[in-house]
Amino acid sequence: MPKLKVEIRKSVAAGGTTEEKIAFSPHFATQVLVRGFTLNQMFKNKVSALLDRVEIRDAFDLEFLARRGVDLDLSQQDKKKIIETLSGFTKR
Repeated sequence: MPKLKVEIRKSVAAGGTTEEKIAFSPHFATQVLVRGFTLNQMFKNKVSALLDRVEIRDAFDLEFLARRGVDLDLSQQDKKKIIETLSGFTKR
């Protein structure tokens, strides 16, 4: 049976932009209305996470959001930091 990982937080970070969304899975008939971050807010959160914890998964998430057409409104300083961080990753 397919698995779905879901992270649920009871509180929203201050200043985060949210919207109501429908959570669904092709494997289950039930749909749920949830409040979640907008894609632009998620992008901002992922940039912050990448620069803070330097995990490759955050870079993959940023690429996914960029391919979805999320506005990449970044300062030159953040762009430089991201490039420096990405340059530090190596193949295993």
